[in-house]
Amino acid sequence: MSRALRWRQLLTVALLFGGYAACYFCRADLSVATPLLVDELGSRGISHADAILHIGQIVSLGVFAYALGKLFLTGLGDFWGGRPNFLIGLGGATVFTALFALGGALPLFTIAWVGNRLTQSIGWSALIKVSSKWFSYSRYGTIAAILTCSYLVGDEAAKTWKEQGLRGALVLTTSANAAVAKKGSLAYDTSKAAANHLVRELAIELAPLVRVNGVAPATVVEGSAMFPLDRVIGSLAKYAIPYDKDEPAESLVGKLARFYADRTLTKSPITPADQAEAYFILVSQRLSKTTGQVITVDGGLHEAFLR
Repeated sequence: MSRALRWRQLLTVALLFGGYAACYFCRADLSVATPLLVDELGSRGISHADAILHIGQIVSLGVFAYALGKLFLTGLGDFWGGRPNFLIGLGGATVFTALFALGGALPLFTIAWVGNRLTQSIGWSALIKVSSKWFSYSRYGTIAAILTCSYLVGDEAAKTWKEQGLRGALVLTTSANAAVAKKGSLAYDTSKAAANHLVRELAIELAPLVRVNGVAPATVVEGSAMFPLDRVIGSLAKYAIPYDKDEPAESLVGKLARFYADRTLTKSPITPADQAEAYFILVSQRLSKTTGQVITVDGGLHEAFLR
C-alpha cells in the first residue's frame, strides 16, 4: 500500500470521526436546553407539568422522524453516494441546530428538532458508505468500531461542559503515530489521527469556555501497562534485539526502551512523568491562551515532523 493512500485513509477517518462527533454534539441540544425551556415556558404561563409534556412530545416526534429517516432516506446513499449524504446529514444538523437556538415558540422548536433528527438519520449509513470505499472488507469491523466512538465523545462532551457552564481545560491523549504512516498498525494509527482532528473540532465547539488540547507521546515502555513482559519479549524478537529470556524483567524493558529512544533526536526514553509535565502545563494557566493544539512528547521523532 502506498504512503499516499495511507495518508488519504487517515484523513478520511479523521474527517468522518470529527463530522459524526459534531452531529452528536448537535443531537445533545434538547437534553441540555430542557431546563431552560421549562423555565421559559413557565414565564409564559405554562405549568411545569405541561411544559414537560410538550417537551416530551417534541422528543417523541424527533424519534419518529429519525426512524422514518432510517427507513426511507438512508438508501439514498446508494444513488447519490456516501459523501453527499454525509454532508447533508452534517449540514442539516448544523442548520436546524441554529434554527433551534433562534426559535422562540414551541412550533419552531418542534420543526427544528424534527429536522435535526431527520437529517441526522442518514449520517451513519453515509459514513459506512464512504469508509467502505477506502478500506478492505477485512478492516470494516475495526474502522466501524473507531468511528462509532465518535458519537459517544461528542454527546458526552456536549452535555457535561454545557451543563456546567464553567471554564475548563480538556486534554486528550493521541500519539506520535498519528503522523507516522507505517505497515501493520493501520487501525491504531488511523484512530490516533482521528483523535488529533477531534482536538481541533472540540476546541471550536467548546469555545470560549473550554480549552481543548492534546498530548501525543511516542512509545512509552518503562512504567507503561501497555507493555507487559510477554509483549516486551515479543517486541525484542520482532526488532532482532539480542536478549536472554533469563534476564530480569527490568533489563528486558530497559533494552526495548533504549531501542525506541535511539530512534529519536534526543536519544532519551519517554516516561509517564514526561507526559505528565505536558498535561500539567496544558490544564494550568501557563498555557491559558492555547487551544486546539497537539503537543508532542516524543523525544524528537523526525518521522512525525509535520509536512
